[in-house]
Amino acid sequence: QRRKLVHSIHALGEIKDKPGHAAEVAAPVDGRIVSTPPTIGQEVKRGDVLVEIAPLPSQEVARPRLDQELIQARAELQQAQATLSRTEGLVSRGAMPTKERSAARTAVVVAHSKLEAASQQQQSYLATQHRSDGGSTTQNFKVVSPIDGEVTRVHFTTERLVTRDRLLLDIDNLSRVWVELRVFEPDLPAVREATSAVFTFPGFEKPFALEDIAGRIVHVGRHIEVESRTAPVIFDVENPKKAFPVGGFAEADIL
Repeated sequence: QRRKLVHSIHALGEIKDKPGHAAEVAAPVDGRIVSTPPTIGQEVKRGDVLVEIAPLPSQEVARPRLDQELIQARAELQQAQATLSRTEGLVSRGAMPTKERSAARTAVVVAHSKLEAASQQQQSYLATQHRSDGGSTTQNFKVVSPIDGEVTRVHFTTERLVTRDRLLLDIDNLSRVWVELRVFEPDLPAVREATSAVFTFPGFEKPFALEDIAGRIVHVGRHIEVESRTAPVIFDVENPKKAFPVGGFAEADIL
């Protein structure tokens, strides 16, 4: 009895943050840091206070900017939801691959995260500007974490003066990551029909089957990079014990 040979496509790539699972936390106002910095590796929850800033005088300009950011975040979410609805309709009629629906759903998750972060920043600002009796006051501005995760970088020290939009912290949720592979143009049609993959990562003796790390393919690129003649193919995978580092090398056989 003959065996059916399984054709695989070999590809190289990189581990990346999953959208919505990484955040750069910036100063929303000019001021002085008056709190102790979080430590690298510290676990945080969405809404936890990360930094306290004593605002400098004349912060009235902050309110309109925060309002505009909130309006923009709402518009981006509405656009992402409309795109998802349109994509789901096309997929249900067989006019678009199911992988495009996964990409549209990811875009909605990212837009949700941006809206929540903008809303929290505005609420924090309002809390610094008003007392319960309706009078004005000058309180410290509490900058909160927009996501669950851990602190991976700290860019400030206590008592330091910071300007609005200066980067303060990086937060990463490494429970899941994206593996972005570069696939050569002639192999893309076969990849669009693929159902599995086997990954190899530096430092690990055994390979990881897609099913072993609760993975799924979320996007097959439709634009070819001219220099390399490749397109991105992205997998969303579980990151056991957060052992796969962002920026790390990845190798895979796509089946």
